[in-house]
Amino acid sequence: MNSPITAFATAFVILQFVKIVVPALLTSFRITRNRRRHREPFEPKATVIVPCKGSEPGLEDNIRAFLNQEYRDYSLLFVTESGSDAAYAIIKRIISQHSRPARMIVAGLAKECGQKAHNLCAAVQSVEQDAEVLVFADSDAHPRSSWLAELCAPLSDPAVGATTGFRWYIPIASNFWSILLSSWNAQGLVMLHERSLFAWGGSMAVRTEDFRRLGIERIWRTALSDDLSLSKAIRGSGLKITFVPQCLVATYADLNMRQVLEFTTRQISITRFYRRDMWWQVVAAHSLYTAVFWGGLAVAVSEIPSATFDGRLIIPLAAIMTLSACHLWSRLALAIHCLPEDYSANLIRTRLAFVSTGPLVTLVYLYNIVVSCMTRRITWRGIVYEMVSPSEIKVIRPSNPAE
Repeated sequence: MNSPITAFATAFVILQFVKIVVPALLTSFRITRNRRRHREPFEPKATVIVPCKGSEPGLEDNIRAFLNQEYRDYSLLFVTESGSDAAYAIIKRIISQHSRPARMIVAGLAKECGQKAHNLCAAVQSVEQDAEVLVFADSDAHPRSSWLAELCAPLSDPAVGATTGFRWYIPIASNFWSILLSSWNAQGLVMLHERSLFAWGGSMAVRTEDFRRLGIERIWRTALSDDLSLSKAIRGSGLKITFVPQCLVATYADLNMRQVLEFTTRQISITRFYRRDMWWQVVAAHSLYTAVFWGGLAVAVSEIPSATFDGRLIIPLAAIMTLSACHLWSRLALAIHCLPEDYSANLIRTRLAFVSTGPLVTLVYLYNIVVSCMTRRITWRGIVYEMVSPSEIKVIRPSNPAE
């Protein structure tokens, strides 16, 4: 009775192997084999802008990592919403103890755009005139010492408009939901390559000239998403966005179910407004996976009591799980190679739990997709936003500066 379902599941296994697993394995093999990519030296004067909010886990270590980059000439701008923000005093103290040129900026409350975009606009206005490259990073990210040099190097190619790294979540207490979030996030690596679909705002760089010419600051003044709006402008100009795997950055995660679902849904909701093409790719991939794997599993379980049960459907379902694990394993190998060595032990300790979460991750994505179709409101860092269009948002509830 389930022969057509078995055939369809088998076809999906082949598709998954050819389109997802093989490219992922080849990419990870190529990067880990060539431990140091040989690039022509390119270290233009750079300004690193880091928006900050609150005292996050690992904040002090992260700030010191940004201050200790192996790069010839760069300065840093740290920006907070208010001087009473918990991060302000911490960062002020650290930069006062360091010789690297760094400043603190207070941006004030956002009224017509996302608070992060507002903070970035305030910082951009303070960039030195001779800065050739603008680099944007998140305060909860921990980069390796070569991060800045690796991120800027591809910009020597005029065809490259922006470079990007990506985050990798490190579960603090190895709890289930943090591991699931790490796996969920790792799926985004599928869209990152030599011609990436987007740049991630926690680790991205752009030439100052292109930033000004494309009017990114003007775009940000009415935008919620800094990175997706920048990505759209870069790609719209005919330039490409290049993923630099060595610029993966570590971010601690210690979240419960509500926090994971809120975060993941926010990401998908923002994607739906700014990059509908990417959103549809997510819809297609995870809807198909859910239908084949979970639908096939339901059929197989329902037929177990039947006298006609032959178990053939179990084979492609097991293959789907195995290929999902191989895909996640390749991403994990990439992270272990590219992240600072301090995080390797944590990643290795949770590797079995991580690679087994593939089928559950797709259910989270399905939940994200459904909710993203039902609401235009999201909560981000204590602020509620209503997304009217990619160029218009409403700030429903201003954040508490003391938060």
